[in-house]
Amino acid sequence: MNKKLIRLCFWLVMIIVVALYIIRYSTPGKSVPVVSTQTSVPYVVTIVPPTQPVTHKVSLPLVSKSMYISFLPFISRSTGNKLETLVWSDDFDGNQLDPDKWNIRIGAYDPDYHTKENITIENGNLVITARRQNLGGLHYTTGWITTKQNWLYGRFEMRAKLPTGKGLWPAFWMLSQSNVYGEGVMSGEIDIMELWGDRPQEIKGTLHYGYPWVFVSTPYDLRSGSFSNEYHVFSVEWEKDIIRWYVDGHLYKKETRWYSSGGIYPAPFDQSFYVILNVGIWRENPPDKYTIFPEQMTVDYVRVYQ
Repeated sequence: MNKKLIRLCFWLVMIIVVALYIIRYSTPGKSVPVVSTQTSVPYVVTIVPPTQPVTHKVSLPLVSKSMYISFLPFISRSTGNKLETLVWSDDFDGNQLDPDKWNIRIGAYDPDYHTKENITIENGNLVITARRQNLGGLHYTTGWITTKQNWLYGRFEMRAKLPTGKGLWPAFWMLSQSNVYGEGVMSGEIDIMELWGDRPQEIKGTLHYGYPWVFVSTPYDLRSGSFSNEYHVFSVEWEKDIIRWYVDGHLYKKETRWYSSGGIYPAPFDQSFYVILNVGIWRENPPDKYTIFPEQMTVDYVRVYQ
């Protein structure tokens, strides 16, 4: 039998099975969780009024790379939210860091000294380097940049390879622009990704808030290898009453409860935040003689969706 005909028959059967399942177990306006056979990432099939066909690109790993399927007339594939419009991005395609998008922090911040020389653009990537280097009375130099723009809610995403080695502390995180509810974590902190260099296979997503200070942290472990071996996508979806953390599209953490001593829920996460990328030195567990320098965080892109 013709291969194209086999593929067509297979996917017609699959569409009919999914449709019958939804009709049997759902009512309009409700969602049915489904697991993708390619990545095992949950997505949502939502019943919508029968107005017009809805066409989506879906991955078909067992048959071909991709194809377009029209769900007639009432099935819509979505991620469960509407954070799909790209509103800001940097793919680092120039010869230097874009000064219209980023600030570079310079100076001594014990135990490391931040320099602009440790922020470079190489082969279409942002490279943040940590060095064993004496400067300003400190023994290490690193890099730290922040976005000039800030946002209230959205999906924040970075694709990167991370450094490894005891004492290194790469991070992709967010702080309040205005500190309405107090200094530092009193106004909230969203750690999209941070890694301890002596645990190269594990990253953490963390939420900081309140006074006294509270933080809720959840690890994500790779099944094999480390985050320094290849690129991974780290992202957070921040909405009014929920924050979700992902690695390579896998949802591994969500938070819906937090508080502020200076305002009512959803404070402090109801103000605009800016993005920070840096490689720090961990004061409580510093590098030792086995930590190899220089080490780098290599970033392919940073994107913001709303």
